[in-house]
Amino acid sequence: GVLIRIVALFVYHIIFIGLIASGHLIVAFVWAFVCVGYWALNVFWLGFPRGTGVMHRLPQRQEVLLTFDDGPHPQQTPLLLDALQRHGVKAVFFVIGDHVIKYPHLVKRIIEEGHVIGNHTMTHPVSTFWIAGPWRIFSEIQRCQEAIASVTDQKTQMFRPPVGHYAFFLTPLLRHLGMVCCAWNRRAFDGVDCDVARNCARLTSAVQPGDILVMHDSNPNIVDLVDQVMSALQQRGLKSFSDLQHDQIIVEGRPLV
Repeated sequence: GVLIRIVALFVYHIIFIGLIASGHLIVAFVWAFVCVGYWALNVFWLGFPRGTGVMHRLPQRQEVLLTFDDGPHPQQTPLLLDALQRHGVKAVFFVIGDHVIKYPHLVKRIIEEGHVIGNHTMTHPVSTFWIAGPWRIFSEIQRCQEAIASVTDQKTQMFRPPVGHYAFFLTPLLRHLGMVCCAWNRRAFDGVDCDVARNCARLTSAVQPGDILVMHDSNPNIVDLVDQVMSALQQRGLKSFSDLQHDQIIVEGRPLV
């Protein structure tokens, strides 16, 4: 678990320092390159290596799962919920704990309308989460859990890291908390590019049953994007969830670890 990874980091530094001290600079460089490369793959390619317990798809399902990050947003989330209700679709909202505290009425509405809540950290530390130590990661997840529970009287088993950046200590901490890391395999990039046509194409051009799509509450064009995504799914003979249960996602999407 966490202790093993702390020991691994300690061993890495001891070996690196030892190689430098003994004059084996090239070997030290190669060692550092391999280790840092391994870490980078963990950070920027969720699910690498096997055994990290990251969920990318729902392979047992014929539906496409819609997920939304960074909410709730005071202006856009109500409009998004109206759009989902109009389409008869249920989704997963990965919420930021600070936003839960600010807009508890929106979190309650998400639950009341049959959607599912996921944990997206307390403060969304986008630039530092990937290098955070175990105590910081635990605090971010646990505080968000407490914020969600204070509003909904329930906790979630689903976690999504900021920007999808995997952290070195994340897997053992999620296991300790009884949670699963939920990623995606279709990304709109609407957090940086709000062009609806491009966003929709990224999500639906090669979409398959069981895929997990990610969008953002805060996107000012989120309603138009959802409308276009639903139209594209219908044209391809695909559908999203009309009924959604928390346990359903965990059981059917969780990888073997």
